[in-house]
Amino acid sequence: MEAHGLFVARLFSWTALVVGVPSMVGTLYFGGCALLLWMQKPVVNTSVDAKASDSLVNVVVQLAGFAGKVLTVFGGLVEGIIRGLAVASFSCLVFAGMLYLTGRGLAGNALWAKIVGSGLMLMMMFVAGFGSFMSEFGPFRVVPLMFLVLGMYSLWVIWRGVS
Repeated sequence: MEAHGLFVARLFSWTALVVGVPSMVGTLYFGGCALLLWMQKPVVNTSVDAKASDSLVNVVVQLAGFAGKVLTVFGGLVEGIIRGLAVASFSCLVFAGMLYLTGRGLAGNALWAKIVGSGLMLMMMFVAGFGSFMSEFGPFRVVPLMFLVLGMYSLWVIWRGVS
């Protein structure tokens, strides 16, 4: 394979490394936190044992039961966020594995890798093209344009010489 092709193949592999290492750390951390939260569910006594009267102790017990219910909702929300972060980290880890295997396949000039790599480059070009037309970026619209040019170059290198 030529120097251009090896450059693109190594680019896929290095991108997999850049995406994969933080994703692995995030998957282990957030997955472990989600597992700990699932295993250590707090026991909240939501039933009020006090009789309905106006004594100060009964009012405090009812307020504590209400506070327990509110904090249980907050704890469930936090647990859901942590589970979502664990799923997102694992998805990025799978994507990094796909990038690595595609880079290895491109280095071996495999047809499946050319198809998968082209699909990834087309997705990147679509997002970069969309981002380059957004006026919110101002002068930083050059960054998506660089990714657009990189995607076009990669497509050219991937399919060059294929009839």
